[in-house]
Amino acid sequence: MLQVFCFQVHCLTNSLRAFLTLINGRSDCRALIHVDAKTDITPFLPLASEKVELLSERVQVTWGGVSQAVVMFKFVKETRKRFKSPFYFHHLSGEDIVLTDLSTITEFLSRKYPAEFIGFDGGVRPSAQAVLRVRYKYPDFFRTKNQSFYIAVIRAITRAMFSVGFFRSRLEAQYNQWYKGSNWFSITDQAIKVIAEDPRVEFALENARRSLCFDEVLFHTVLANSERRRLIFQTYCGLENDNIASLRYVNWVDGPAYPKVLDLSDIPDSFSSPVFFARKISTEVTSNEILEFVASRSPLASSSR
Repeated sequence: MLQVFCFQVHCLTNSLRAFLTLINGRSDCRALIHVDAKTDITPFLPLASEKVELLSERVQVTWGGVSQAVVMFKFVKETRKRFKSPFYFHHLSGEDIVLTDLSTITEFLSRKYPAEFIGFDGGVRPSAQAVLRVRYKYPDFFRTKNQSFYIAVIRAITRAMFSVGFFRSRLEAQYNQWYKGSNWFSITDQAIKVIAEDPRVEFALENARRSLCFDEVLFHTVLANSERRRLIFQTYCGLENDNIASLRYVNWVDGPAYPKVLDLSDIPDSFSSPVFFARKISTEVTSNEILEFVASRSPLASSSR
C-alpha cells in the first residue's frame, strides 16, 4: 500500500533530510513538500527526486490563521490527483521523525485499512472550543504568540464584545456540529475523497480568514459529520489523547516550550498504543543520529537484542 507523506515546512531541518532519505529508499512511499512562501525555496530544490516533489504553488503561512488549512487542502487535492487508491495520507511538519522503519508502518496500515488515524480532543465528540473557533471573526491580535498584559486586556475586551453579538461569522452554520483535534494525522484515500468532494470546504476556507486555528477544526469536522466517522480509530480504541490517536508522540506536558522540543532520549522506548511519528525534534539532532535511532527501533534490531 502506498504511503504519501505531506510535509508543511518553513525551514530545512535535519529531521526532514533524514525522513526523505528513508522515503527515497522505498518503492511504496512518496513525499510532497510545501515550503512556506516566506522562505527561500532554493535550499530545498536539491531534495526533489523521483519520489519527492515540491509544490510549486506556495502559501505564506501564519500561526493561528486559515493559511495552514489552505495548505492542507492543497495537499488533499494534489494527492487525489496524483495517486491511485488505496493509499494513506500523512500530514507532517519538517520537525517530525518516524519512529520505526517505513515497512513496519506500511504493514500495520495495510492491516488496519480503511481505519482513519485522525485524533480528536477528548474523543470523537462535538467540541465547544471548535464552535468558538468559527463563531467569531477574530482580530489579528488573537493570532500572535505575544502574551503581554496589553494583548491579554484587548483580548478580554473583545471576548466581552463577542458575548453581546459583535464580530459574528457565517462559518458556524456550515456544519451542525464542529469538532477539534490534532492537525497532524494519517487518513485514507477514501477520507481524502470525502474532504475533496464536500462543497462546504472551499466556502469555509474562503470565509475563515478571521477564524482561529482553523487547521485544527475543519478536517475533523468534515470527517466526523460523514460516513467516515465509524472508521475513525479513536471511536473504538478508547484513546483520549488526540496525538496518540493520530499515531504520533507529542509532549505537551514538560516544557519549557509547548510542545516540548525533543531530543532522541526524550522519546519513550514503547507505547501502549501504536505510535509511528514524533514531533518536535530539536534542530541540534543530526540526520545521521536520526537514521541510526530509527534503525535501532526496527523490528529486526529489536529481535536481535
